[in-house]
Amino acid sequence: MAFGPVIDVPLMSAAFVLVIKWKDRVVDFVAKTRLPRILSALLVSVPLLIFEEHINCGAYWCTKVWVPPTLWFLLILELVFFGIVRLVKIKAVVWQTVLCSFLGMLLEFFLGSARAGLHQLAKEHMLVFLLLMVWVGFSYTFAYYLPLLIFNGPQKAGD
Repeated sequence: MAFGPVIDVPLMSAAFVLVIKWKDRVVDFVAKTRLPRILSALLVSVPLLIFEEHINCGAYWCTKVWVPPTLWFLLILELVFFGIVRLVKIKAVVWQTVLCSFLGMLLEFFLGSARAGLHQLAKEHMLVFLLLMVWVGFSYTFAYYLPLLIFNGPQKAGD
């Protein structure tokens, strides 16, 4: 964490509350553009991913540059998540977000730059490991909730 949990957790939580508060306006605004939904979702996710990476990414000097070098990988990962969501045919955005967060936790545990540290924590400090994995899941929720709403399109009154 860039500033430590005392600052980072409330900072990302407050930002997520703002995302929840303004989600309808953002989705409606993006729906009025003529861009394809998948492109709109990817474009909206860029500032969210940059913000999230500035808090959580320490391995690739993400806090020292404006555009983190992990951004391209995360955008490709988001495309993969969109494909998985379409294949699984989950309708509710909440469950789509849970699925993406769970897959993100698995990805970080098995392939992420902190995997060795996570494996060590899982063996020696299970409670700290569980708290950190909840944080990882929340980070993926923060980064992918609004893009998933845009990807699915605005909800109609009967949906």
